[in-house]
Amino acid sequence: MIKVFEPNAKNFTTNGITILTNIVDPEIVEELNGNYSLNFKYPIEEPKIVKGTIQANKNIIIGKNTIAGTKANVNLHSKSYFLQDNYIVYANNQAFRIYNVKKDMSMISINCRHIFYDLLDNFLEDCKITNLSRIGALNLVLAGTQFTHNFVATGNTGPTSARYFVRKNPIDSIMGKEGILETWGGEIVRDNFNIGIWDSRGNDRGVLIQGGKNLMGIEDNLDTDNVITRVMPTGLDENGTVIILPEKYIDSPSIDMYPHPKIRHIHYGDIKVNKEMGITKDDVIRLLRLKVKDLYEVEKMDIPEVNYKVNFIELSKTDQYKDYISLEKVEVGDTVTVRYNKSNLHIKAKVIKTTKHLKGNVWVNEKVELGNFKKNVSNSLSKIDNITTNDGKVKGDAIWGTIDATKASLRAIADSAETQVERAIIFEDKDQNSSTYGAMCLGTRGFQIAREMTNDEWQWTTFGTGQGFTADLIRAGNLQSLDGTLKIDLGGGSFKTYNYAGLPAIDMEDMNLSFYDWKKTNSKAGMLFTSYRTNQPNQLGLNLAHFQDYMLILSYYKSEEENYGGYITFDKYLKAITSKQPITVWENMQMRRPMYWYKNGDGEAMSSIDLWSSGLSIGYMGDNSRLNFGRAWSSEFETMFSALNHRTSVNNVGFISWQNAEFSKGVNIFGNLSVSGAKNCLQKTKDYGERLINAYETLGYYLGDLGRGFIGEDGTAYIEIEDMVTQIMNTDIPYHVTYTEIIPEMLTNEEVKQRSPLRLVKMTSTYFVLKGEPAAEFTWELKAKRKGYENIRAEKFQDQNILNHPGSMVDFDKYEPVSLDEILLRTKNIEDDLLGGI
Repeated sequence: MIKVFEPNAKNFTTNGITILTNIVDPEIVEELNGNYSLNFKYPIEEPKIVKGTIQANKNIIIGKNTIAGTKANVNLHSKSYFLQDNYIVYANNQAFRIYNVKKDMSMISINCRHIFYDLLDNFLEDCKITNLSRIGALNLVLAGTQFTHNFVATGNTGPTSARYFVRKNPIDSIMGKEGILETWGGEIVRDNFNIGIWDSRGNDRGVLIQGGKNLMGIEDNLDTDNVITRVMPTGLDENGTVIILPEKYIDSPSIDMYPHPKIRHIHYGDIKVNKEMGITKDDVIRLLRLKVKDLYEVEKMDIPEVNYKVNFIELSKTDQYKDYISLEKVEVGDTVTVRYNKSNLHIKAKVIKTTKHLKGNVWVNEKVELGNFKKNVSNSLSKIDNITTNDGKVKGDAIWGTIDATKASLRAIADSAETQVERAIIFEDKDQNSSTYGAMCLGTRGFQIAREMTNDEWQWTTFGTGQGFTADLIRAGNLQSLDGTLKIDLGGGSFKTYNYAGLPAIDMEDMNLSFYDWKKTNSKAGMLFTSYRTNQPNQLGLNLAHFQDYMLILSYYKSEEENYGGYITFDKYLKAITSKQPITVWENMQMRRPMYWYKNGDGEAMSSIDLWSSGLSIGYMGDNSRLNFGRAWSSEFETMFSALNHRTSVNNVGFISWQNAEFSKGVNIFGNLSVSGAKNCLQKTKDYGERLINAYETLGYYLGDLGRGFIGEDGTAYIEIEDMVTQIMNTDIPYHVTYTEIIPEMLTNEEVKQRSPLRLVKMTSTYFVLKGEPAAEFTWELKAKRKGYENIRAEKFQDQNILNHPGSMVDFDKYEPVSLDEILLRTKNIEDDLLGGI
């Protein structure tokens, strides 16, 4: 259903101004991080002329002499009248604003943009974003516009960056050059007034299609021209001489997917040795390897560029249509695998564009375009940015913790000395067969040690500085603090802490971390440990337990009171005076998609509580279970209402209220309503209190409409049946009209006899005609069958039994549904002849 709303509409849950029923070639195009539009055509319609009493209605064409409540010929606007600039068209659950209208002799061509593009008309005067996350940047842009709007930001946090927007519109700031998408990365999701930017939108739905086929309706472009699978990276030493990796080349993990390697030389002139900054040849080699790793993992230089377009109209003419039908359901941002059997390539491609057309009441993909996608380069390269300066140089204090610019220093070995950055004295043994092979140095960065040498360079690690010592390996026996509160047995693998009285506090040994009562000798309060289940010897679990004389509390610190408050208390043995049950929850809880199962002694699931993003689900499990709600005593339970299995219960009942029920708000029933007792309207009166009023009911599904009017000067009155009425009641089949003339009381009986009698002379599906005395006033009532219920008359209730207890069940599929043939072959209802009219 495609609806039209006024330009300032914000709520699209109603039917709007009108519903477009004759739309031609509707098309919705969405591109990943690009265009989102709706285009269609509509026939030009003439206003509808109606005779009768004028009512206040926005669809009426008002003239200067038109007065609501008077009799006249009324012109109603056509649906095509509302297809004007700035009006909103609501299609596929999204709002689009009309921005271009072209008309010819019989047809209107309409171009719409997603409501998101309303921000094109807004303005950012000065918006400076400094060290904010992506969602923070989007919120700041939306909050800084020149005039307020209804758009809100959603999405995940994203990376942190900075940008300055001056005198730009918000769309450019979000999607334009150096905008949020380009700076922070991500993929935009536009959902009416919600703007979401996510690391990656869509899903990998497991769709696999075959590439490399020459089929009508498929355009397949696989470009391997820029593929690289083997790279020779080079840098520079301090003299400008080229540095080549010891292994020369770095191969892609995908190199075997191609008939031969695709080799390129890439020179990184900004990666060079710099003694003043402490950048050695080994550092250059490491950074070259990192650069090539990013070429493969981030920039995907070893994967071909693919562009894959599918036109389902053309493809439907081929026998292979069924192999691609899964693409009709994909959405922008989804991932699809394209398989090329001849080259053994499996390429993950993203849906970058869809073109949807309306089939019946459903929007389906008519065209789908796939393309390569990459990770957010700005995100993935952040580790490189963190170790390089603005001019591409490497930061000395950021590479492997060993490089820093210092003054020249002394290098001392057995028989020579030379200067070396940061290392004043070096002791080394370069004989790999020696038991003392390795090196130690002293310098401004502290005490460093090395046990490996690569390309004549020691691989240094910092062991000790003025702030303390760090090491990969320390060989020792026991370590103990000076005050005796900490003992570490490096041989036995234990870690123990004590209070100042010498009583144990924490003990870590093997797989167990034990906590003690520091006021008692060797009294364990609880443990954190791993163990195997007794009934599942191969299943390991992590346990947190308290002992019998203690309890377990999850707490938080209350700074204002300088003590701790509890979230949850676990007290199996009810040691706390406040404990009435083993588990006590002290704070409110917010749960994100957990599910709780309640099982019987045999492990069978009996009921569950399931928390979704849209609500809470409480349910029973199994065909013969039920869910009772009521009042509980220590040994009894009084059921107030029950939820049970509608497939197996008497009358297929799924909900029963065992007591009187009261609803203080409206009640909507989308199925049938059957009442064995009274069905009344409660009406409050001035003098008689509240009274129960009965409704007039029939054996068939009749609905009614009432009105009044005047006979025209020509002795005729045309009563138009409202469009809404014809959509509710079926006036295409015989319906009933009753009418009453209101005769002025001053007329004599003779004068009444001389008046032209009021009579019904014509009935159509959209109006009926009365004739009578000119200017005569009358009332009318129309009764017609409810649409969809035309052939139902006093149908039989399936079963007159009433459940006496929720345990009353019947066999599944006991009742067969009434067949359609039985409904359609019923004879004409005599009720049609008794309700009056023609």
